[in-house]
Amino acid sequence: MKKTFKDIISLFTSAIMIVSVVTASIVCASAEKYLPGDVDMNGVLDSSDALMIMRYSVGLIQLSKEQIEIADTNGDGMVDSNDALSVLQTAVFSSPEPSFTQEEEFALEVVRLCNKEREKAGLAPLKMNAELCEAAEVRVHELPQITNITNHKRPDGPDGSDWFTILRERGFNYILAGENSASAKNFTPKDVVREWMASESHKKNILCPEYNVTGVKYVFIENSTYGGYWDQIFACVTEDLQDENAEKQALLNKINAERKQKGLSALTMDNTLNSVAEVRATEITTKFDGKTRPDGTPWDEALYEKVDYYGTCRHYICRGNITGSADGAYNAFTANSNMTKTVFSANSYTKIGIGHVYVDGDKDAHYWTIVLTEDF
Repeated sequence: MKKTFKDIISLFTSAIMIVSVVTASIVCASAEKYLPGDVDMNGVLDSSDALMIMRYSVGLIQLSKEQIEIADTNGDGMVDSNDALSVLQTAVFSSPEPSFTQEEEFALEVVRLCNKEREKAGLAPLKMNAELCEAAEVRVHELPQITNITNHKRPDGPDGSDWFTILRERGFNYILAGENSASAKNFTPKDVVREWMASESHKKNILCPEYNVTGVKYVFIENSTYGGYWDQIFACVTEDLQDENAEKQALLNKINAERKQKGLSALTMDNTLNSVAEVRATEITTKFDGKTRPDGTPWDEALYEKVDYYGTCRHYICRGNITGSADGAYNAFTANSNMTKTVFSANSYTKIGIGHVYVDGDKDAHYWTIVLTEDF
């Protein structure tokens, strides 16, 4: 019998309870060859790896090609709950077990139910996209500030701007996009999808054949008008863009691997710097300049718009038909001697943001940016 989402979660939780009594850790002896299941590639096989595999198997996160190979612990060509359970059964823990929050579980269930409706209509399933989830999280907290959420406006200005400006602000590139919203005190995921399917405009988004990625967020806000708020964003992106987050992480892994060889501490990915880098990636598609923005102001104004920061920062850009891969971006960036001197010579920089824009039909196609700062 086919397991439901809740069956899988229950099975996953049970497996954690069985194996969490062991206290030692399994460490990979070679930094170059990872143990099967070590998807975070830190040399330690633990419950965090199992949770990453579980989240990937239900579409909540994306993994790089190398991580997918590592996650396929039984070598059957698929990454699923069996791989996650295999890691749990062979790993031993030294930290508290991670678990799904209610918000994550609700979001996953909405995607599962929407994909069930798409399957009935003969459509391909939607994949969960991390960037759209982040955009949906912003939108879901904006909904209580809006009088009529059916207008799909934002709460800035007298009338509000259109909802999709959140995608433009974050530098998310898409061919087509749509949004479903809902608010109710006691809606379950089943309730909200049922109501959306009963509405022609919402149903059109769920069953749009062009959409291939989605992001969902649910939040319960005390003392608000409706309590529970839901937002789901749909988009059609090229195959290159679907793996964008995984490639960004892979690029950072490559940078940190080189820093480790030189005895330097690892750089930490920062969400604020990511948003700055995304803005700059969008800007350099119209003005390829690492010093100034399209309006002539210094590039770091994009940073100061996001955070009140006056420490040392650096910014690097590259472009070209490099397939949007971490390998291509890494080679392009490290060809810049100024960047390699900064990134691979000192511990002064601790945080990094990575931006990427794909312009369909553009001869350069892919635009990448890196923003580095000290702690702030």
